Amino acid sequence: MKISSNRADLEKLASSQWGMFTTAQAKRLGIQRNQIARMAKKGRVEQMCYGVYRFTTGDEISFAFIKAAWLSINPQKTVRERLASFPYDAVVAERTATSMLGAGEFYAAPYTFAVNTRRQTTREDIRFLMRKVASQDIVFVDSLPLTSFERTAYDLIRSHEDPSSVDRYMRDASRNANHTFDLTRLSELLSPLAARNGYPKGAGKPFAASLLLKNSADAYASESERALKSIEEILIGLQGDMEDLTADDLRSRFQGIQVMIDGLMGMIQGFAEKDYATELAPPSRQYLMSARPDPLSRII
Repeated sequence: MKISSNRADLEKLASSQWGMFTTAQAKRLGIQRNQIARMAKKGRVEQMCYGVYRFTTGDEISFAFIKAAWLSINPQKTVRERLASFPYDAVVAERTATSMLGAGEFYAAPYTFAVNTRRQTTREDIRFLMRKVASQDIVFVDSLPLTSFERTAYDLIRSHEDPSSVDRYMRDASRNANHTFDLTRLSELLSPLAARNGYPKGAGKPFAASLLLKNSADAYASESERALKSIEEILIGLQGDMEDLTADDLRSRFQGIQVMIDGLMGMIQGFAEKDYATELAPPSRQYLMSARPDPLSRII
């Protein structure tokens, strides 16, 4: 009866931390390693990494191995206990953070964590960075703390990741994750890195503005192209239906096209007026405005 009660407590604990538990947590509930081994042999649990298991009866877990690695860093404490006070003992960072943010083409492993105190591990799939992360630079994905889009960009640049890979990360963040970068915060983070990246010492704002404009412009151009293609497809279809449409039908369809054009031009104007666009020199701003696609020239 006692064993059954302990297992019920373990299942309850696991349900609050992605269906997983550590052997240290199980021991706190009175369940020994040999009992866990028997559960694994029966297929009730499976090992995720050393000292971390998950119940097999639950749903598939997203980012399961990242979560298991995070649990293994401080196996005695539960997720709730570890997140009850700040600073957190480990925050998902760098390449691993890009994976959870859904941007870039970096491999998640080795699983990288920013920590406040020095830690060592013999595991080749875990990497620690001795870096403090401010609360404003932390976001949560599936209840797991990780560096924000801005802080992740800073960490990638600080660690000398390939510039083209950083650009891809930022484009994906803007295009796929629909993230609008905070120019002010990114400027603050990049200020210490400005000089080694070809900008005056402490000039984080021009550095951040250039980085954002270059990569957000790519996302903006793709979105504009998709909108223009949709308008063209409507007009092509309209040509084939002209004889069968009444004047009211034509008026209604052209009004719909006009709404799409207005939306496209609003997006273009909004992009040109973003804070990071105004940080560029006037010639660069003029080029941006002159490069705006003219929908009417494409479809008339």
